[in-house]
Amino acid sequence: MLQMTKEQEARYVDSVGPWHFCWRTPLGNLTGDSAPNLFPYKMDNMIAGGAFARAQYPEVLDLGSNSGYIAKWLVSEKHSHVVAIEAGEKFWLQLKFIIEVFGLESRIEARNDRIEACTFTVGGPYDLIIFLGTLHHVGRLHHEKIFAACYDCLKVGGEFIVQTKREEDVLDKMTAAGFIDVRQVYWSDEQDRGAWQGGKA
Repeated sequence: MLQMTKEQEARYVDSVGPWHFCWRTPLGNLTGDSAPNLFPYKMDNMIAGGAFARAQYPEVLDLGSNSGYIAKWLVSEKHSHVVAIEAGEKFWLQLKFIIEVFGLESRIEARNDRIEACTFTVGGPYDLIIFLGTLHHVGRLHHEKIFAACYDCLKVGGEFIVQTKREEDVLDKMTAAGFIDVRQVYWSDEQDRGAWQGGKA
């Protein structure tokens, strides 16, 4: 656990901002009351569309974890152990900070790595792989390789969920990688984002 006073922690929180989620730390600091808090909106849409339907997902891979909102939710709600991949310099520092201040070191394993390198295949196999809001950042040339790597490290019967901006060929790419029962979980015109889910036979 980090050993900081409330004032030291507040300065650190500011130094690694801006944040995409307004966390309240155990010391009472906020990670920014102007944070857009898109993650609960994203989760509500996916859950309403039938995602995360199982009671438990023991082993989860979170590609592009940001500060760990969804990873922490999976730990508390789905009893998961999460391997959280984050390459962004400040998001990586935010993720490590959140894991440490909430004492989640045994439940969330943070890795500072680039998704397109596909080294996330070291570990697993996983019951659930989530790739939420990051696909459009890695470039289309990497999509086929990433989807194939996700398929390889997913358990038989596991679930793969992709959430991104408008990507007309996501279903085709998932099917080409071997995923079955591929379907759109939701689409939001307001956010210009949607999510797709597939499985592994």
